[in-house]
Amino acid sequence: MASKRKTCNLGFDFTIYKKIAVSRAIEAFRDFASFKVRYTNKKAMVKIEYTPPDSSDIIHHEFANYVLGLTKQCL
Repeated sequence: MASKRKTCNLGFDFTIYKKIAVSRAIEAFRDFASFKVRYTNKKAMVKIEYTPPDSSDIIHHEFANYVLGLTKQCL
C-alpha cells in the first residue's frame, strides 16, 4: 500500500530569517520533499509536500532547523 503524501505550511518572518536561507534550504531538501514558496516583503510562506518514510514524520521540523542554521551563517 502506498504511503499518503503529507503537507505542511511554514512561515519564515524576515525579521528573524533570511530570504537566502529559505532558498538554500529548499535546494538542500529537494530530494526529500517538494516545495512551493511565496515571498512577500515580510515573510516567506513555504508549502512542503512529502511522503514520510516508515514512521519518520519530521521533515518539516528538520527543514525549519536548517533554515535557522543557515540564517545564523548569513548574519
